[in-house]
Amino acid sequence: MATIKAAELRLRMSYDKLWDLLKAEGLLKQDLQARAGISSGSIAKLSKGANIQTDTLLRICQALDCQIGDIVEVIPATDVKEEDA
Repeated sequence: MATIKAAELRLRMSYDKLWDLLKAEGLLKQDLQARAGISSGSIAKLSKGANIQTDTLLRICQALDCQIGDIVEVIPATDVKEEDA
């Protein structure tokens, strides 16, 4: 089995579902940071769609009483929204 290199990845993580959930709950990113006990750096990474540690995602799920699929979606790397470009 061949190893996939980072440059060859055709998928990426999208946290749009997280932002939609926060909006629906009337919460700000700062509220999420406080509830989940995560750093502002983690919030910044999430905002940029960057890689984030799994335990950070689990803290968010626990704080929002949700499942990982409620906050994260795997999408094609070429599927970039206008505001992301």
